[in-house]
Formats: sequence, structure tokens, C-alpha cells
Amino acid sequence: MLTREAIVESALHVVEQGGLEALSMRGVARRLGVTPMALYNHVHDKADLVDAVAVATAEGLQESGAVDAEASARALNEVLAASPWLVPVLAQSRVGLADVHGDDWLTLQAFVLGLGALRGSGRLDEEGADRLFERGLAALLADPPA
Repeated sequence: MLTREAIVESALHVVEQGGLEALSMRGVARRLGVTPMALYNHVHDKADLVDAVAVATAEGLQESGAVDAEASARALNEVLAASPWLVPVLAQSRVGLADVHGDDWLTLQAFVLGLGALRGSGRLDEEGADRLFERGLAALLADPPA
């Protein structure tokens, strides 16, 4: 039986193999052996599917058990390094730096998302991204945003 969970799992596989640009309703339907229209009984549209895939991927953060800002930032950095396609999806739905003033967690999120964008664009290699992450995290934790 076709379920939203099966659709999201299939879509996640497509994205992990080919990136976000490889995701299509037709491709997911083909992978599941159903017609594209059958998917619409479970997801509203491609944007809904992308959101569901992002949520499924980000659930790894909750499962990591991270309870403090440093552990949360490290967990987010690991998820984004493993799933670079997630950076633009999260960046589209997140607040800007002007909105994070006074919120340490949102500031850390903005920092890690920005780092993920640099890594994904090829402007930073893994070693450079790791160094920048460690320096930036240390600076943010030493002098938290007010």
C-alpha cells in the first residue's frame, strides 16, 4: 500500500543519489511503481515533498540527542555535510541574520547554514570547512550573540 512515508523514503533515496535537482514526482512514482497522480493522494505537490524529505533528513538532529548549543551545532554541521542538498532547502525556510539577534541557537543555525552553503558551492573544501566551523563555533560560544 502506498503511504506518505514510503513516498518520502523513496524521494530521500532519489535526493541522496542525485541531489535535489534529480527529484521529480514522476521519478519518485516510477521508483515506487505507481503513477505520478497516485502520489498526490499523499503529498500536495513537489514543494510539500521537498519539505517532507528535509524534515526526514533533519530528524537525525533530534535523534543525535544534542542538548546544548555546541552539540546541536556540531550535529547540524554533520547532517549538512552529509546532505549538502539540504542547505538551500533549509535556507529558504529560515530567518535571516537580522532576525537572529539575541537568539543563540538561531545564530548558530545561520552560521552552520552559511558554512554549508560555502561548502556546497565548492568555495570551501572539507578541510577548510572543518577549520572554519571550529573557529567560528569557538568564537560564537566564547562570546555569544547578545
